[in-house]
Amino acid sequence: MSHLTRSIVALIAVSAIAVFVVETGYQSLAHARAVPTATLGPNKDNTLYEDANGSLSNGSGEFMFGGRTGNQEGGTRMRPLVAFDLSSIPAG
Repeated sequence: MSHLTRSIVALIAVSAIAVFVVETGYQSLAHARAVPTATLGPNKDNTLYEDANGSLSNGSGEFMFGGRTGNQEGGTRMRPLVAFDLSSIPAG
């Protein structure tokens, strides 16, 4: 599909939504309840490296890694972990 065709399809879709909103008086977006939000930063991170003993990790490095090293079939698996302090989120 060409760029022009995608643009025309997007314009038609937006127009159809606008017509629906105007003709039906759809207002639930305007009356949506405010939902409390919280921004949390990670307080710990680590990269676990595949190891026969399960004891190889790097929690003090500058970067986190995920995936495999080398080729996808035989490389070492790496799993990133991130921890968050959730105590600032109120109950309920």
